[in-house]
Amino acid sequence: MHPVIQGFVESVQIPRESSGPLEGIQEIRERPVLSIAIRRDAIRSLDLIQPFSILLETLGYPTDVDLYCSLWGDLGEKELTLLDYLRQRVGSFGFLSNAPASHGFLLAAGANRVVLGDHVGFRPFDRRVKTKNHEITYQDLRCFQRNFPKQNLLDSFLPMEVLPLLNAAESAAVRLKRAVAGRDKTINITKILERYVESPEGLEVELSRSEVKDFGLPVTYGEEEGILGSMRELQKGYTTLVCMSTSMEGTHQFTQGNPSGVPMNREYNFKARAELQGIVESASMRLICFRVTGLPPENTEEVVWVQK
Repeated sequence: MHPVIQGFVESVQIPRESSGPLEGIQEIRERPVLSIAIRRDAIRSLDLIQPFSILLETLGYPTDVDLYCSLWGDLGEKELTLLDYLRQRVGSFGFLSNAPASHGFLLAAGANRVVLGDHVGFRPFDRRVKTKNHEITYQDLRCFQRNFPKQNLLDSFLPMEVLPLLNAAESAAVRLKRAVAGRDKTINITKILERYVESPEGLEVELSRSEVKDFGLPVTYGEEEGILGSMRELQKGYTTLVCMSTSMEGTHQFTQGNPSGVPMNREYNFKARAELQGIVESASMRLICFRVTGLPPENTEEVVWVQK
């Protein structure tokens, strides 16, 4: 670990108000609870398997866990990677969430049980392409196809604009089908696709918990399970923490070689910035991911998971 990051990690104080709610949920549901909260701009760059492996090893690799999920961005293929990992390493897992405007629907669709709070809402699929004169969404294309069924999309839109949207939608549908493969036959894939992928409203609408239950997923509500208060506390804390960032300024000394071969000590002034990217935790351990930019001597960046 870079010495500037080491110094930052040792000095920064981050309150841990999530341990109480996690312990409460764990006591009521009588199984370990893991929790994940990731900020929007960090989703694509994180290795999620590493922190989950550490937590599961600490817990002795339980065969059944609950996962509280709060994602502010689309995990893409990493969502299926995490789903496959939990299925293979744990076996049975439950999906818990009270996060509004959240991603993570594929994890819910692939879970053995789903508990949703009163504020939860899933972001449906949405992709858009910005062109020089306008913006096209996949929902725009679906509307065009419905209104002009005999007209070829490629005759009305540039292929470079349309094809990425069509491919992304097809990929979303494939991922969804893979997530629920082998699950209870009561899950209505067609209904999910109509709302999750093809909804004309796009980002203007969220999938509510009643809709998710109507899809055939094994949904119960947080108030029914007696954990709604704890879910609200968790979500409130994560909403604050994932926005955390801080700046660091100082002088750091490095030893460098020179043409004569004699090591020389040099001092570098730096202005670095640390952003909290995500949290993965259990009731007994918290792992935090930081992205630190502006590191001396070459103004580099690092992404690290630390126990804090």
